[in-house]
This record gives sequence, structure tokens and C-alpha cells, in this order.
Amino acid sequence: MPNAEPMIATLNRGTRAPEPYGVHGWLKFLCVWLFSKALAAVVGAAFRLSFESIDPVETVMDVVLSATYGGFATYAAIGLMRIWPTALRVAKAVCFVDFVLALGDCVSAFLDDNPAGTKVGISSSILHGALLAYLYLSDRVRNTYSRAKLEAVSEEFR
Repeated sequence: MPNAEPMIATLNRGTRAPEPYGVHGWLKFLCVWLFSKALAAVVGAAFRLSFESIDPVETVMDVVLSATYGGFATYAAIGLMRIWPTALRVAKAVCFVDFVLALGDCVSAFLDDNPAGTKVGISSSILHGALLAYLYLSDRVRNTYSRAKLEAVSEEFR
């Protein structure tokens, strides 16, 4: 039966599951999460502006950093939803910064002997690490945004 293998491959060709593509599932969750982070950054900046600070330079720096972070998170969320090729890099950067900040919170809470803060820091680090791993390892992310890069390149040469 030397011809049996190609026949089986032909029969199974139509039943193969399509490769994951598009903004669905965890990728959509990530976009909503990025929007919520941007909203929290803007609300936090407005909250800090409502109080009189001892050091106005510190307040201005805090507001500028919050607005910058909120802008990057918003760009990443909109770009991921619209499948912009550069949005994936920005989303990875936002998730990496969040991961490092969560680890820093965890370490500072541990050094202050705050067990509740340490638990929150650990859980936050796990969430950010999982989202970062998802952006690097997911087939859906790879298929969606590698096609976007190819389409952008093909549009350049038309």
C-alpha cells in the first residue's frame, strides 16, 4: 500500500482546524486591560492634581509620567484592536514595564514586612508575566501580527 499515505493526507486536509487569527479571547482581554490601565493612569493623574502637594516639581513629574504611560497603553490597545504592526512592540513594552514595577512593589512590600502587599505584588507579577509570555508565545498573536507586517510591506510596494 504505497499510495495509502497521500490518500489519508488528502482526506484530512479539509478537517484541519484553521490557524487562530484576529483579536479574540485573551488578546481582546489584553486590549481591555490596556484601556483600563490607561484610564487608571489618567484618573490617578487627575487625583494627584486635585491635592496641593508639598513639592510641585514632584507632582508635575508624576502627572507627566502617568500621562505618558496612559498614552502608550492607549496606543497599544487601539493598535492591537486595529492590528497595527508596531502596536505589538508597544504592548510588549507596556507589559514589561508593568511586570518590572510589580516585581519592585513585591520586593518593597517584602522589605517593609507587609505580607498583604507582598501577596498582591506576587499576584500582580504573575498576571503581568503571564500576559507578557502570551504576547511572546501565542500562535494567535504570531499569526495576527506577522500577517499585518507582511500586508504593510506589500502595501509599500504597490
